[in-house]
Amino acid sequence: MATIKKQANVLTSGKPAGWWGETWREGYFVGNGCVGANSFGGPADEKILINHADLQWQGRISVVPDVAFKLKETRKYIDNKQYNEASEVMVRALVSKNFRPQHFYPLPLCVLHAKNSIDKGVREYERTLNMGTAEATSSYLDGQTRVMRKLFVSRANDTVVYEITKTGGNKQLDVEFNFELIDAINARTVSSMSALPDNVKTVYDKYFMYFSARNDDGGDYGAVAKLNHYGGALSITEKGLRISGANSIIVYVKTFVKSTAEKEFARLKTELAALKDPYDKMLKTHVALHQKVFGGATLSFDTDTDQYIEDYLAQVDNGDLNPTLLEKYWKYARYLLACSTTDNGRLFTPYGLWCGSYKAYKSAIPYSGAIEEVYDYTLSANMLPLCESLFSFVDEHLGEYKENAMRLFGCRGIYIPTIPATNTGRLGALDVNAVHFTGCAGYIAKLYYEYYLLTGNTKLLKSRILPYLKEVVTFYEDYFKTNADGQYTSSPSVLPPVAVSTMGVQDTTVLGKDAYIDFAICKRVLTDLLSGAKELDIYKEDINRWEKMLSNLPTYEKNADGSIRDYTNGSQMGADDDANNSTLFLARTITRDESDYIDMHGELVATARRKLVEGACIQNSYSLTTLATQCAKLGQKKLAVDCLINVIRGCSMNNLALTSADWRGMGLCGSDTWVPMQLQSNITLANAINNMLIGTQDGRILILPCMPYDWPSFKAEDLQSYGGTQVTITHNAKFGTLQVDIKARKKVSFDMYLPDGTKKLNKCSIKNVKFDSELSCVQDISLDAGKSVSYLFAFKGLKN
Repeated sequence: MATIKKQANVLTSGKPAGWWGETWREGYFVGNGCVGANSFGGPADEKILINHADLQWQGRISVVPDVAFKLKETRKYIDNKQYNEASEVMVRALVSKNFRPQHFYPLPLCVLHAKNSIDKGVREYERTLNMGTAEATSSYLDGQTRVMRKLFVSRANDTVVYEITKTGGNKQLDVEFNFELIDAINARTVSSMSALPDNVKTVYDKYFMYFSARNDDGGDYGAVAKLNHYGGALSITEKGLRISGANSIIVYVKTFVKSTAEKEFARLKTELAALKDPYDKMLKTHVALHQKVFGGATLSFDTDTDQYIEDYLAQVDNGDLNPTLLEKYWKYARYLLACSTTDNGRLFTPYGLWCGSYKAYKSAIPYSGAIEEVYDYTLSANMLPLCESLFSFVDEHLGEYKENAMRLFGCRGIYIPTIPATNTGRLGALDVNAVHFTGCAGYIAKLYYEYYLLTGNTKLLKSRILPYLKEVVTFYEDYFKTNADGQYTSSPSVLPPVAVSTMGVQDTTVLGKDAYIDFAICKRVLTDLLSGAKELDIYKEDINRWEKMLSNLPTYEKNADGSIRDYTNGSQMGADDDANNSTLFLARTITRDESDYIDMHGELVATARRKLVEGACIQNSYSLTTLATQCAKLGQKKLAVDCLINVIRGCSMNNLALTSADWRGMGLCGSDTWVPMQLQSNITLANAINNMLIGTQDGRILILPCMPYDWPSFKAEDLQSYGGTQVTITHNAKFGTLQVDIKARKKVSFDMYLPDGTKKLNKCSIKNVKFDSELSCVQDISLDAGKSVSYLFAFKGLKN
């Protein structure tokens, strides 16, 4: 086990990427939100996958036809308990009207291949990812010579910058460079082989390399590289450019998409010829921009030493979840978001910017909870501009969401499909979940309102948030029907998919009736809409009707073990799906409402326990990380940690990226032969950690609501909380103290609740503070904009 000096924000490994056949999966990822680079080779054969966010292929967008008249037939089948027949009606109707959408897949752009001569064998290999600078490095000894390779993607000018240097010994650098497609082994799919790009061209000229290929839309894409070397000589070979006898080499790469090769080759050569800055100078400019996205909040556990990632993961295999590993996962999630998204509309995708498959399995953005959970993390993690980009995307496609609602169900309001067609709001898939799950718009509505609670932006509440919530409620107003008891029924109704199928794998979901998630989502949206409308004194003519809708929603039903049933109203679909945690959506929402939280807490804990214990073998990394978040919301420390241990043991690769499920059949986190990389699970894992650190209720900030028993000293800095406050939490286990610093962006009033083990208030930066030791609460805190307050408590920690 290697022990190394701890560096903030750094991942270190003593092994190169090692996933056979698809080595790119375990690469170290860098990016600037638009261009991504993935270093996944070894000392002798360094390979850098270069991608562009706008490069996609093999998709098809179709206009959604009007099949709303088929809803009546679907409901009739369900009423007659002909559930299989009901599941086929809408899909067949869409196909009969030639509706055959296909989401677009990310297309790997090219690989920069650097073949290095090795004279005396490789020793002391190490690779690092500095998340604070978005720079990947690797180094090794060849005899007495240390070879160092460094890589980043500049935020300043969209350039991939790669440098190789040597120190010590007599060995000089001898490297052959070329451009190529990523290996055809990555064309495998679950059931067949993908097509490969055609019209591939590579051109090698003195100091410049050119690559282009033809996309299936007829446009060209590619890259141009410029090579500089210090010492030695450059020659053109049959396969590329060779630099021999050099002391250092630097490569600059620029990319293009949706254009023509001849035009872009000339343009990019001119741009690259003008680039003369050395690596370190370009890195410094880039880091200043990267830090503005990555550096908004921090989490650090108090330790001076570090270990290789593979050593941390080996400890988890033995059941020991080192808090420092959680720190790295937390930072890695933040890093992935910063490097693969932008605040001007590029959304986070399951593969980020680093996909190396030609037809990547489960690469579509799923709106049935996953994308919402990803951006829920950005709220407390103080990355609000990224969340705002999701809202902008949704607002841009409201017209298409309205068309979906009317053409599929004959309803007013909006309907967001589980999988929209890429870069649109239209229905983008034809399985039962994609057509019939109605809760996606409501998931996003919850996110909208929580954004308001954090920021207190009443202008945005009036202009964008409440109008959006009103559209969601209008859909339910038309879609739900009332039974003889005056209660709403939801038909057809289906649980959201645990894992979204995007490869044409046969869907086995059967439609049912009255999934409780439908009513839970509607209740949350109605409650928020009414609260906001009353606060702003608007929508007065609608309030009575919305309150009536609330009273028509059925209450939940319980199983024998006290857990909440997935279906209600005595529905025939009463057998619960232990892999589906959607019912625990309630745990994510009722924590804003104290009375509901108290009333339902026991049932929700029983539900979470059953989902974890009975459903472990059929969960996946996304469902288990969201379950960890739900357990954290419920204050269930052990359940939350058990979820995280299962995910890490079952799904973590040696670069900390998570797969969708356990490929080894360990019974910890599902089981599958073909397990795609699913970076959204990395974000939801970090979101679970956030919910252990801080909680928000209406008018309350909860400090360490689910702190695990064995956490050592740590500091969580600038977390975002109620009313736009920024909260820093410092736990000093040695001195038994807990310090909380709160800064207000806007004028705000709230109560603050401390964890069990908080004994007394030792010191405060303001006078006349009310600390209730019995409730562990500081009441009636009021801060003006720009003001801050600091509390120091005696804290004895938690007992198991």
